[in-house]
Amino acid sequence: MMNTPREVKDKVEHCLKCFGETREDDSLLIISVLSSFYKYHFMDLLARSMVNLGLPVPFIIRKENRENGHYKKLPSSETITRIRRKFNNEGKYLPKNPDVLRNRGFKIKEFQEFNRNF
Repeated sequence: MMNTPREVKDKVEHCLKCFGETREDDSLLIISVLSSFYKYHFMDLLARSMVNLGLPVPFIIRKENRENGHYKKLPSSETITRIRRKFNNEGKYLPKNPDVLRNRGFKIKEFQEFNRNF
């Protein structure tokens, strides 16, 4: 069963609400969503990546996951970051770090004015 866009949006929103540091770093947001909601699929994907890199794997790769293609049920990183950008464009879950805001194209003065209104 594939994830509906609404389900993925809810999961991204949960991570942005509960883990404030995910607002600053998309890589951390992606890892948080995958490890929080897709633990077994994420662990399998991580294990296979470690094997491909020649790294020792501290857990058994579940053969049934590889054969059934469970990793294909993970939302793409682009989907996760696209949802975060949509929230940011709505003024939700903005990062607190001014450098991150600037890098993402937000004007600091506009952001400070926006925050004063709330």
